[in-house]
Amino acid sequence: MEMFLIPATLANESGIYNPYRTYQPFSYMVQFHQGVIDGFIINTIGMRINETVVFHVDPDRGYGPYDPSKVVTVPRYYNKSFYEEIPRSYLEDQGINISNGTAFGTAYGDVFITDFNEENVTLFYILFPGHSFVLNGVPQVINSTDTDAFIATIEYMLQENQTYVLPNPKTGAATNYKVIGKTDQNITLDPNHPLANETLTFQVTLIDAVRPS
Repeated sequence: MEMFLIPATLANESGIYNPYRTYQPFSYMVQFHQGVIDGFIINTIGMRINETVVFHVDPDRGYGPYDPSKVVTVPRYYNKSFYEEIPRSYLEDQGINISNGTAFGTAYGDVFITDFNEENVTLFYILFPGHSFVLNGVPQVINSTDTDAFIATIEYMLQENQTYVLPNPKTGAATNYKVIGKTDQNITLDPNHPLANETLTFQVTLIDAVRPS
C-alpha cells in the first residue's frame, strides 16, 4: 500500500523552519527496509484517512545507535607522480590511439603518451598548481608541484561540517560522510546518520492511501 502523509506543520513553532526546504506531502510504500525507518512504518500502519497521530521512535527502530568505530581519519594530502604506467588495454578500450605523443584530457589535466609496449603504456601528466577537479566524487586541488622530482601534492578540498558521498576507504562503496574535523595533515570523516542515537518525534496526518495495482 502506498500512503501519502502531510509533513509536520509545526516547523515555525518549533524553530526549525527552513525557507529553502519544500514542505509537501510525503509518499512511501508500506514495506520494511525500503528506505523508510521501521519505526515510522509500524506507527502509521492502520491509520485512517485524515487521522493525525503523534508518536516517538527510539534509535533501535530509527537510525540506530551512534557507532564511534565507524569514524575514519584520512590524509588531507597525497602525492601523484607526473609519470604513470597503466595497462595498454585500458586505453584501447577507450579508443585512444597508442603512439608516442598522443594526448588526451583527464581530471588531473592533460596527459600524453611517452612510451608503450604490448602490455603497458607510460603517461606524462601536465600538472599545474591551483587546478581543481572532482575525482570519484571528491573535490580536489593541485596544491603544489616539485618539477625536479616530478611529483605533485594534491589536497582533498572537503569542508568541515559538510557531508559528501565518498568511497569507503575499506570497501570502496559510496558512503555518506560528514567532515567532523580537519588538521594540517588529516581529515576526520563520520558516516553515522545525523539522527543516530536520537529518539524521534513525529506528527503525521494521513491524507490518502492507495493499494498497488
